Amino acid sequence: MNKDLDKRRQRIREYQKRWREAHPEYQKEWLAEHPGYMRKYRQPRKRYIPKTPEARERRGRLMRIYRRRWRLNHMEAEREGMRRRIRELTDGVVRMMLCRDSGLRAADIPDELVLLKRELVKLNRLLQAAKQELDEL
Repeated sequence: MNKDLDKRRQRIREYQKRWREAHPEYQKEWLAEHPGYMRKYRQPRKRYIPKTPEARERRGRLMRIYRRRWRLNHMEAEREGMRRRIRELTDGVVRMMLCRDSGLRAADIPDELVLLKRELVKLNRLLQAAKQELDEL
């Protein structure tokens, strides 16, 4: 079925090409009979930019902005993915610590308890750092 459709499209393209070669002035005549058509055609198509040097420069600026935004979004998504992986690893370590301390299985420990334990670990590290600074004084 697709082969038939492809063959048909090919025949249509060949016919249109032959017709355009046989009638080279038709497009110019048609556009002369329909002034303003191209402007109306291009107006809703915001992405169309004429091929003047100023337009090329504008298109280049827009593409640079687009690429920069894409890179920043991509980098932010990558950072967020890394943060998520670190949280998951931290949660896994905290869950293992709770299992060791309580004798429960990891699946039996609620997520809220893991979050509390993680906060306690952070506070404990801050406390140790503060003690170390006091000892140095």
